[in-house]
Amino acid sequence: MIRYSLFLCLICMSCMSTASESWDVDFSAVSESGTKLELLREVEQDFFPVFEVVYGGDVVRRFDGSLVEVESFHDAGTGLRYLILQEASGGSGCPATYTLFDFSLTPYFMSDSIGNCSDQPKISLSGSGVVIEFPAAGLASAVQYFYSNGEVSEKAVTPQK
Repeated sequence: MIRYSLFLCLICMSCMSTASESWDVDFSAVSESGTKLELLREVEQDFFPVFEVVYGGDVVRRFDGSLVEVESFHDAGTGLRYLILQEASGGSGCPATYTLFDFSLTPYFMSDSIGNCSDQPKISLSGSGVVIEFPAAGLASAVQYFYSNGEVSEKAVTPQK
């Protein structure tokens, strides 16, 4: 019993020693308001990657066990306005979902996960917002998302005949 407890204690101590994480900067920008934004990746000591979106020194989104990439960003000339991140599962069933950020709003806007599992969106600026179009993927129909002023709307796209 004592050996088993000592073994667990050593495991816990080794877990604690990896708690002081080291981070790499994958993306860095400054928003229109002058606030610093970074996408940080934990230097992997474990099997699963960890990504954090840090805005003004605060962690605003954390992705555990997924690969995260900057899919698109829009710099309005005065700083970062829109950022769209792709969260990839690494699987083939639903390879990607997306999160949209708008840093021109106070407080900033962060969408729920959007997409239809396609990892090939078409992203464009349109008037006062962003249009993200996803082609059909697997059993999922094509879909279009429109973002403007803190609101995301979704509509099905009918296939062209």
